[in-house]
Amino acid sequence: MGIIARTESMCQVVFFLLFGHTNYRRGDSMTYTEHEERAKALGEYIVRNKATVRQAAKYFSVSKSTVHTDVAYRLRNIDGELWCRVKEILNENKQTRHIRGGMATREKYRIKNGV
Repeated sequence: MGIIARTESMCQVVFFLLFGHTNYRRGDSMTYTEHEERAKALGEYIVRNKATVRQAAKYFSVSKSTVHTDVAYRLRNIDGELWCRVKEILNENKQTRHIRGGMATREKYRIKNGV
């Protein structure tokens, strides 16, 4: 039975590959090494997908605060080059968030009014 068949979501596949188990739940105690691995995985996900903090949090089933802490503080000490790339993407996301918000509001009212 393969890894994919034993898991319910892609998030669990990632955790299985990183930690060797799929039973991670928010609030579980993690070791320092697991925090480092999660921080690197979050950074790589954000760079690869140009993801926002919210998207990364949803994908990994952790809070936005955890994502921010991992990529803003932990990742800087673990992998400086990856941290720089993540920082650039998050700054870009920050600069364009008002545009995404306006587009979401526009879509909301388009659906509401049936246009």
